[in-house]
Amino acid sequence: MKQIFIIGTLHGGWTPGQELQGELEKIKPDQLLVEICDSDLKDGEIDGYPPEMIFAYQWAKENQVPVVGYDSRIKVFKDGVSDQDNQDLIEKQKQQFGQLSWKDANKLENRGLFKGEDYYKLVDPEKDKLREQEMLDNIKDVIADQGRTVGLTGWGHLGF
Repeated sequence: MKQIFIIGTLHGGWTPGQELQGELEKIKPDQLLVEICDSDLKDGEIDGYPPEMIFAYQWAKENQVPVVGYDSRIKVFKDGVSDQDNQDLIEKQKQQFGQLSWKDANKLENRGLFKGEDYYKLVDPEKDKLREQEMLDNIKDVIADQGRTVGLTGWGHLGF
């Protein structure tokens, strides 16, 4: 029997490793999918990825759980957007999110908190859709036929 669990995380250090580890250990996955390009996993080039994805990858390796990356290389930012613009948006989002935890981000009623006007000042919606479609296609290509698969994704992607 195949079971699929999707866990939304918050990038930028908002998803504590110990809490994520607790969720993974409750589920006991037979396969872990992380939002990292698979070729980067194979080459060990993971430093630039969100910390919770790196943590989960390392957890999987330590626990002998097969791990596969499914991320896309499509860049979604509009021309001229800087790393500082992105960091400023992240800080604003942290304030908007307030006292909610990364687990609260997985609730349907909180989905609209981040992808608003400020988000789309930086992100090209068409590129965003293309990236999510490629990620979904990558997932379909690698998901196990049997067992428990956990897919970790940034919270903003839960809708796709």
